[in-house]
Amino acid sequence: MKQYIRDGKRLVESSGSIPHVDILVLAAHNDDEMFPAGYLLNHIKKRKKVGVAVATDGAGSNYNRLPSHKLTPLRTDESRTAIEKLGGSFFIGYQHLSDYIKSPDGNDAFANQLVNVINRACPSTLLVQSPFENHPTHLWTTRAGIAAARRASHRIARVKGYEVWSPLHGLVMAEREVLDSETVKQKARLQRFYKSQNEANDY
Repeated sequence: MKQYIRDGKRLVESSGSIPHVDILVLAAHNDDEMFPAGYLLNHIKKRKKVGVAVATDGAGSNYNRLPSHKLTPLRTDESRTAIEKLGGSFFIGYQHLSDYIKSPDGNDAFANQLVNVINRACPSTLLVQSPFENHPTHLWTTRAGIAAARRASHRIARVKGYEVWSPLHGLVMAEREVLDSETVKQKARLQRFYKSQNEANDY
């Protein structure tokens, strides 16, 4: 596990206590966390604080220029850089294997790790990947997040889903975030920090 906490303009590796945030973002893989960047940027402009937790080690990426043991630190640093530029207050990369997250025992243990984060960060909103996704690791990560929200002593006011892997055909959009042109440009700039994934996937 890697934990980074904001110190001035930087997110620095730290084992200290994580700060309180308004929004906690849960993602399965490094780069998933930036898909709702427009929503996050809009709220950061309102002085809301954001924390991010990423479940897996990212070693199963289609990016084949590096072996898995070198890919994990690269993808973690890509997330750290992007979240830093976003204005995030903290970033925790759990670096679990995808198979661990998709196993009942591993998923339960990960949910308990998230309970600890929720109780320490005290977010009012939890963002999870849509429960209508097609990607199994995304679905299992969302399952852990929802279980953690139910178990935590801190009561989260809102749990919201964001889409990464599959289009939301047939779903009623309960809330639509309006992005101005500058926010769209900021989101595009943030997504460029994930160089390995931009090369591996045709985003």
